[in-house]
Amino acid sequence: MADYGRQLLRRRNNVVHELGHAFDLVLGRQGRSAVSADWTHLSRSGCGRGDKCGFASPLGWMDWVMNPANEAGEIFADQFLGWTFSRWDSTDLGDYRRDWMNTDMVEWLNTY
Repeated sequence: MADYGRQLLRRRNNVVHELGHAFDLVLGRQGRSAVSADWTHLSRSGCGRGDKCGFASPLGWMDWVMNPANEAGEIFADQFLGWTFSRWDSTDLGDYRRDWMNTDMVEWLNTY
């Protein structure tokens, strides 16, 4: 039963992750550009598959990180997922990702 619940979580979260890509495209790729502009803080460099790197689950679990690639578009989409459900790692990096998304999303949402 636990596996079934986890599969439902992953499916739902994957849809939201993909909506993050769509939102980025509507913004003219401003989301991924903003991640690139803050690469020192938001990059997944040095994070292994078992590390959370500020996200709510380790990179290799596919619960709250749908694509562990160290690419700005994938990082933005995973942060969009975290922002949607307010789910982050309870570390300084998790707080940074949360605050970063809360700040930028308000600006982007008020644009439309």
